Amino acid sequence: MALDPQMKILLVEDAGTMRKMEAKILGQVGFTNIVEAVDGNDAKEKLGAEPGIALVISDWSMPNCDGYQLLQWMREQDGFKNLPFLMATGHGDKAYVAKAKEAGANGVVAKPFTPDELKVLIEEIFGFKQTPAPKKEEGPKISAEGKVTLKMAHIQITDHLALGVLKHQVASGRKSPKHFSL
Repeated sequence: MALDPQMKILLVEDAGTMRKMEAKILGQVGFTNIVEAVDGNDAKEKLGAEPGIALVISDWSMPNCDGYQLLQWMREQDGFKNLPFLMATGHGDKAYVAKAKEAGANGVVAKPFTPDELKVLIEEIFGFKQTPAPKKEEGPKISAEGKVTLKMAHIQITDHLALGVLKHQVASGRKSPKHFSL
């Protein structure tokens, strides 16, 4: 049995560009029925107005009503206390993960995330375990030149612009890094 691609997902994200990126990632995973909200208050309204929402994916840091407050509110409501909730956050430390789990989040994903990361988490939330992939070596990846390879997808979204400029300068030959490769 597989996940239903028509499952209705409420995506809560205040940053418009990030919301579009996350909706696109959901589409890449195969989900097409996405309801968008701009903050926790908007999400509460959508939960009341849109029947059949099967999963909430919410940013943590938002104005008005953040993702943590939305999660707490949902867990207090009879109609939403068991609704699966995935917290998406730029705060990847263990304290945030523990706090979200203690409040009732079914999962936590660090932003920005890949389609594969999101798919695995959603499958786990709904009880579809994948066969675990063989363990990769932990630690930094070293290129043939002996430089550390940086994986840009796991660096805070605010750093992407600077890294994009740097990558262009390296590719065009204007810069030549000594200790890393992109």
